[in-house]
Amino acid sequence: MIGSFRELIDWLDGRGELARVSRAVDPVHELTRVLRKTQQGPNVGLLFENVKGSPTPVASNVLTHRATIAAALGLNVEELLAQLAARELAPLRPQQLSSAPVQEVVVDGPDLVP
Repeated sequence: MIGSFRELIDWLDGRGELARVSRAVDPVHELTRVLRKTQQGPNVGLLFENVKGSPTPVASNVLTHRATIAAALGLNVEELLAQLAARELAPLRPQQLSSAPVQEVVVDGPDLVP
């Protein structure tokens, strides 16, 4: 099972299913255009490493294939549909955590981007 979003990106990259876009990309129209073009061609995950106005990279199109979703859930592709249906009928109760990887970087106050 893939345990985090970072692991998912690394997994896709290791399989050659992640395209890295290192040049500066405008998020208003250009990012979406690159995404749509990729979906018509190789249909791989995208990691935009330099998005204008964003301090962090932007990932997109990462759960495009059944094999990726199955790997993320620790399943075989053949059992994916049945497992998704079963999980829909038996949802997990939420867990409250005191810390999580998503809280590694916290920005507040005047440093927030509008």
